[in-house]
Amino acid sequence: MKYSKIIIVVTLLLFQLGAAQEKADVVLNKAFKEAKAGNKNVLLVFHASWCKWCKTMEKNMDLPETKPVFNKRFVTAYVDVQERGDKKSLENPGGQELMNKYKGGNADFLSG
Repeated sequence: MKYSKIIIVVTLLLFQLGAAQEKADVVLNKAFKEAKAGNKNVLLVFHASWCKWCKTMEKNMDLPETKPVFNKRFVTAYVDVQERGDKKSLENPGGQELMNKYKGGNADFLSG
């Protein structure tokens, strides 16, 4: 019984780590599929844990006045990029390349 609890906890931790590292193109393709099914648009958000503008945007998207609008019209896909130090593992593989593809690489607020 004791070992089964340890195995469950370890499995959950590994699952969370794996989910945080989903490839950027997979995240985007899932969003496109969901958006098509719901006749919505995709809102692709490039995010970093240290980015104050990212947190402000998420907070504002979650307000009672705005959340219904976003939920009705968009499927939001979050891709983590430009993490630093020990948080580098939070990045979605291929995220920076996706950001560059959509010309997000020039965003001053994510560069420093």
